[in-house]
Amino acid sequence: MDTRIRRLLISFLCSLVLMSSQSSIANGDSGIAPALSIAVSVAGVRPNPDDDPPVKSTETVTKQTKSKDETALAGVARVGRTLGREIDVTPSLVRTMDLTSQNGAVTAKQLSVTTDGQRRLLYVIEGDRARLILSNLAENTATFYLTSPSGDLLRVVHAVKGQRWRRLDITDALRQSFEEEKKYWLAKERELSAQPAKGK
Repeated sequence: MDTRIRRLLISFLCSLVLMSSQSSIANGDSGIAPALSIAVSVAGVRPNPDDDPPVKSTETVTKQTKSKDETALAGVARVGRTLGREIDVTPSLVRTMDLTSQNGAVTAKQLSVTTDGQRRLLYVIEGDRARLILSNLAENTATFYLTSPSGDLLRVVHAVKGQRWRRLDITDALRQSFEEEKKYWLAKERELSAQPAKGK
């Protein structure tokens, strides 16, 4: 039976039962529940479990939360803090990326990783709010993506050897390249986190 028709029929039967129950109460007989049960049974209407929205289990909610967390970079930042070495960020990058500080110098934990001949740098900058820089280095060029632990792209700087560093307008192509860098560091974070700690 169609769900809408079923609900209309149940509503109609409930009205009949209510009218009957009012009469019964006036006579000192409270038989509302039995009457409703009999009416629904006679009509051949039974609850349809498909009518109710599915209840999300704890496992389902956990999986959804994890899938969202997989696009964030909080774990990458933790790895950078743990395994990176403290450096002063290159002044040209500080200036072009607008990484302001009171004394003009910016320190960060830097982690360098090379995969298949491709070198990448991760900077973790602490302060009022944590910031990360993901960098992809080529022979004479480098691209730096400023982001946050939540994984939002904030700024992009491009450097060419022998030329001034430039901040780039964020285009769809740069967003796509940034997403590739995020995927790389998320995979690298899982790989590095799985390694036993030194000295164990």
